[in-house]
Amino acid sequence: MNSWPDIWTRATRARLPRAELWLASSLLERAGLEDTPAGHAALRRRLGMDALFLPVAETPRLALDLGYRYFGPETVMETATTQNMPLGLVLDGPVQRLADRKGLMPLMTDWMRDEAGIRKALEAEAEAVLGLLDSCRSSGAAVAILTDDLAGDRGTYFHPDQIAEYLDGPYRLIVNASRRLGAPVLLHSCGDFSRLLPWLGSCGFEGLAAVQTRVLDPAEAGKALGEDFYLLAGIEAEQLQADSFSESEARRFKAGLERLTRSGRLMLCSSAGLYSPGFLERLERLYGLADGPRH
Repeated sequence: MNSWPDIWTRATRARLPRAELWLASSLLERAGLEDTPAGHAALRRRLGMDALFLPVAETPRLALDLGYRYFGPETVMETATTQNMPLGLVLDGPVQRLADRKGLMPLMTDWMRDEAGIRKALEAEAEAVLGLLDSCRSSGAAVAILTDDLAGDRGTYFHPDQIAEYLDGPYRLIVNASRRLGAPVLLHSCGDFSRLLPWLGSCGFEGLAAVQTRVLDPAEAGKALGEDFYLLAGIEAEQLQADSFSESEARRFKAGLERLTRSGRLMLCSSAGLYSPGFLERLERLYGLADGPRH
């Protein structure tokens, strides 16, 4: 069983499904593994993860800021035939692609000053995402994650109505293309994008991935996306950075997971990715806490 819903068929109350979207090269090196799909799969199996997520781009490259690798479509297709795990595609969305190319601040300036130019650029980037999906059409991907950082802790970078207006067409095209491949689409964004949730639901997104539930209320997401929406969350960056956990912090972590399990179909996942070698041991510690009694 390698479909996305099957993961929750196998899940039990005592053990939450788990996965990570981003693994840094340095973390794989710490584990004695190469930064290849086979190395990613080996570490995920070692940690008991339930899915293999691979960032995908037209040209393979290393993201220098956080140190994780993008794989080309051909590599993803080869991986699908050799790794017996549900495969997830992690695709930068139109805004993320533009921000990487322009820089966030120039993008924000252009967004306010050049509506026609920005809309045209977003449509072009959406076409590139559609091309990636098409290149991976035979991968048997179980799920696709569209990553577009639209918000900070205090809200969206641009007016929510403007985001919906500019991205409605591009997002619907991407969601529909992924669904034709049999893969539901989840959205990743940092920050509090609560005001976008009803619109995201109308676009067809079936869940949220690697979100910061300390600023985004999962109950609101359930209202917008449906009570059975997929939620990849539960581990905040601060928890991965902590050298130790007090008993009270451990209790808060477990209580937070209990709350999230009532919000949707939860898969334990960090909001930031595993970009530091030191996160490996801390993730194992958090998994141990998650598998223990949550009351």
